[in-house]
Amino acid sequence: MRTLDGSPVLVENAYLTLAVGAGLLDSGVGDGSLFATLTQRFGFRPARSTSLVTARLADEAEADILGLAAPAAVLVVEQTTFDATGLPMCVTYSSQHPHRFPLTVTDTADGLIKEIR
Repeated sequence: MRTLDGSPVLVENAYLTLAVGAGLLDSGVGDGSLFATLTQRFGFRPARSTSLVTARLADEAEADILGLAAPAAVLVVEQTTFDATGLPMCVTYSSQHPHRFPLTVTDTADGLIKEIR
């Protein structure tokens, strides 16, 4: 679970390759960013990622963690992160609170996505 100003905003599960995640088995991530930990402690640097964004009804556990009354929709992001050689490093699945963690997409005049945040 991740929080923003003390309120839960998303539930995330991350799956790492053994080569990338082995060091975390002993030391853990702590309170910081997964990718900051991988970069600072182990030298793994993500080069790019692809994300699939969908929406669905929250399951009972997600609704409870995020403080949503069922039935409630969540924004779902499935992201695969690759290293500089093109090998996948990590796949994450997150269910995001629909009001506390909005998604903003900025595009250009020709319709190309410029930024997602």
